[in-house]
Amino acid sequence: MTAEKKKYTVKIFGDTYHLVSDEPERRVMQTADMVDAMMKEFASGSGMNDSKKLAVLVALQFANQVVSLEAQHAEDELVVRRLVDSLDSTVL
Repeated sequence: MTAEKKKYTVKIFGDTYHLVSDEPERRVMQTADMVDAMMKEFASGSGMNDSKKLAVLVALQFANQVVSLEAQHAEDELVVRRLVDSLDSTVL
């Protein structure tokens, strides 16, 4: 069963975007708010207002966060696997 796609209107860095997504409204809005806030933060910190360059910087920041979370997840999985193996060997 697939979720129904809905239309959303969001405002990011002064521009309005019309999105279609099967994600819950709360997630779409939260994501748009995060991108908007980060673009504004980068713009105020750098004095840059080129939305294309800011969007690339924001994308790089989010990609870096994803890569870091994936690495942490892989480390966590390894720890869990070791703990399960340790438990299995003490139970047997």
